[in-house]
Amino acid sequence: MKNSRKQDKSSYKDNETFSLREVAIRMVEMPPLLSDIPFDGPEEAAKAMADLLKDYDREVFAVVNLRTNGQPINMNIVSIGTLDSSLTNPREILKSMVLSNAFAVMLFHNHPSGNLNPSREDFIITNKMNDICNLIGIKLWDHIIIGPGDEFYSFHAECKMPVSSLKVKTNSEDLHLVGVKVAEQGVNEVKDVLKQNSTITEQTPGIEQSELTLSEQFIKIRESSGMNRKEFAEYLNIPYRTMQDWELGKSSMPKYVLELIAFKVKQELLPKAREAPKKDSVIEKIQHRQKENSLKINKPKAKRSKEAKKQKLR
Repeated sequence: MKNSRKQDKSSYKDNETFSLREVAIRMVEMPPLLSDIPFDGPEEAAKAMADLLKDYDREVFAVVNLRTNGQPINMNIVSIGTLDSSLTNPREILKSMVLSNAFAVMLFHNHPSGNLNPSREDFIITNKMNDICNLIGIKLWDHIIIGPGDEFYSFHAECKMPVSSLKVKTNSEDLHLVGVKVAEQGVNEVKDVLKQNSTITEQTPGIEQSELTLSEQFIKIRESSGMNRKEFAEYLNIPYRTMQDWELGKSSMPKYVLELIAFKVKQELLPKAREAPKKDSVIEKIQHRQKENSLKINKPKAKRSKEAKKQKLR
């Protein structure tokens, strides 16, 4: 019996047919649908995607993967839904983002009905994707709804999305939308807000703002925060090397990103800096101690009375 069992095991090894297949996931390149011009704002992004999405009679959800300078890497149509639903799953959106090694992404979908007010499902998928993007280290720059004409709705323009945290309302009734926002109106509103709130609009003495490059404006914003490069990179949740390249001009920074960073610093850091009590610097403390010591040394000695001297002699 023992011999027969040994023979059975050996015959199983010889005739073993089980194998683990190795697979590779690759993207197939399709004809280009986007230009190589960086997306510097919602208007440029909406124009690039409008020709593709506005003529669909059903809702189509797409994702555009971007490089650090805002230039599109590629575009992926995630799903084609029904007249009033795009049937989108975050898992499907993630595929091209990871395979493209994207630095940032912008989400797009159309509303064939012409009503650009975001639905509750639009808010839910935006919040979910923001959480996922923060987890995997990819920036979610915007979610844009395309209308049948030249109209669009930008979550960034309406909700003023910070760089690393997208905060939107959960009910479309809270947005107080008046009519439909066309492209030029939406972008002008963003520019007006940035002119009022952004630190990049504060002119440096003797230098006009138009003369500053994007790198110089970024350095100015960082200096206004009081942080060094490493601290500022951690605050923005971006790689230190990327931020260093931006400051040195080795890599071009999208104006879109600069405006987001300026708004984030203005809203979050500058109010705290104003409220914080001013602390004396190390040099001021040393000077203060020197003054105290000099006063002690140069302080005139009190004259002793004759009676006090006599008592001391006794």
